[in-house]
Amino acid sequence: MKTKIIALLLALTFLFTCGCGSDAKEEEENLEDVNRVLFTANGTEVTEDFYRYFVYYYKTELESVYGIISDWNAELQDGMSYWEYVKHMSEEWFLYAGAVRAQMIRLGIELTDEDKAVVEENWTALCENYGGEEAAVLALEDSHCSKEMYKYIVETNLITEKCFEHMYGIDGSKVSDEDCADKTAEDGYYMTKHILILTTKTDEAGNTVELTEEEKKEALKKAESIIVQLDQCAPEEVEGRFDELMYSFTEDPGIAAFPDGYLFQEGDMVDEFFNGTTALEIGEYSGIVESSHGYHIILRLPVNFDVVPMSHSDYLSYGYDYYTLRYIVAEEMFQANLNSWIDRVEVSYDEAYDTVEMDSLLAFG
Repeated sequence: MKTKIIALLLALTFLFTCGCGSDAKEEEENLEDVNRVLFTANGTEVTEDFYRYFVYYYKTELESVYGIISDWNAELQDGMSYWEYVKHMSEEWFLYAGAVRAQMIRLGIELTDEDKAVVEENWTALCENYGGEEAAVLALEDSHCSKEMYKYIVETNLITEKCFEHMYGIDGSKVSDEDCADKTAEDGYYMTKHILILTTKTDEAGNTVELTEEEKKEALKKAESIIVQLDQCAPEEVEGRFDELMYSFTEDPGIAAFPDGYLFQEGDMVDEFFNGTTALEIGEYSGIVESSHGYHIILRLPVNFDVVPMSHSDYLSYGYDYYTLRYIVAEEMFQANLNSWIDRVEVSYDEAYDTVEMDSLLAFG
C-alpha cells in the first residue's frame, strides 16, 4: 500500500524512525491529566496524549532544521513563534483528519475489509520492524504514541488516498489533458527529446575531461551526419526517424530514465539547451546546439502530462514513477479541496486547550 499524498505522511515516517528513550518516558509518566480533552474536531475528541505526539513530531522537525531551540517564544516567521508554529501544526493535523473523514462520508466511500486488512498489515509490519508487538508498543510510547493512535493515523492516510483516487483516479488518471494544460499554462513547461554526442570522456582516474580537438571534430561530424538523415525525412516521418537515430547514436546517460523525453522548466537544463528548445516550434528539430556536455540535436514535442518533470526527477530514485505532471496537477487540485474541507471542520475547544503548558509539552526528546 503506497500513500501518495506526501505532505500527509509525516506521522508514519516518524513512528518508524524515532524514539526518545527511557528518560522521556519516565518524565511522561509523571505528568498528570494526559488524557484530558483539549478540543473536538468533527466530533472526535483530541486528548492531550494524542496531541502530544504531534507536538513531539513538529518539535523534532524544527530542531532538525534549526538545531536545539532554547527560546520557543522567539519568532520563527511572520510574527509566529516556534511554539505557536508547533501548536498550530499539531492542531492542523486533527483538522485534516476530521476533514477527510467527513469527505469520505460525503463521497459515499466506505472502508472495505481489504482496507481494514491494510491497517492491520501496517501494524504487523511495525511489530516485525521492532521484533515483536511488545517492543513496538514500547517504541510508540517513547515517541508519545500508542497502538490505537498508530492505527488511527494509518487509517486516516488510507482514507485520504481513497478520497483522492475517488475524485482524481489512480495517479491522477481522471484529470483531463485540458485541466492539466489550464493548471500549468503559466508554469512554462517544455517537452523535448534530444540526441547527444558527448564532447567529454572519463579518463583512467575516473575524472571527466574534454575530448581532444581531433576527437571533437569527429564528434561534430557524427552530429552533422545525423542532421543530414533527419533532413531527408518528410515532416510526418521526423519523430519516428528521430527516435531511431536517438536510440542508435545518443550518448545521453539519461535516456534510460527518460525514454519519453524531458519535461522541464527554465533552470532545469543548461542555458544552451533551454534556449535551443524555446527557439523551436512544436514538431521542429534544431541544428547542432553546443553545451558543456556536447553537441545536442533537439526535437521539441507537445507537453506530455504523463511524464515526470525534471523538477521532480528525484522521486524516480525512490521508485515514485507515478509523480507525473498529471499527478502533480491532481495533487494540487486535491490540496485546494482539502483546504476548503478543513475550513468546514467543526471545532470546539475545551478550557484545557488554552491552559496546556508549553514547557511540559516540549520537555521531551
